[in-house]
Amino acid sequence: MNRHDNDLSEPRYRGRPSSVTTSEKLGREQLSRHFFMRNFLYSETGAFEGIPDIPDDPELSVRTRPALAQILLEPLLETSGPIEVRSACRARKSMISAAGTG
Repeated sequence: MNRHDNDLSEPRYRGRPSSVTTSEKLGREQLSRHFFMRNFLYSETGAFEGIPDIPDDPELSVRTRPALAQILLEPLLETSGPIEVRSACRARKSMISAAGTG
């Protein structure tokens, strides 16, 4: 069984990105057949404000996002066709900025 076939085992990614290389490694973490962490790490607010949209706890995000991808998004994709997910893992600073309270 592949990791992305309903296997919520421990993620391969560890720690918080400290470079482009480790940020790319986080983005390459496969969550399901069609979704990777990079699909969840972009927001227009973060890009505009210059806020890296890296979750405050990347390891927790990598452990919990497969359930979202496998249980909700994969069946939705099968039924409705291609979908684009934006900003399913925001940094706290980005959420505050998007809400206009920061």
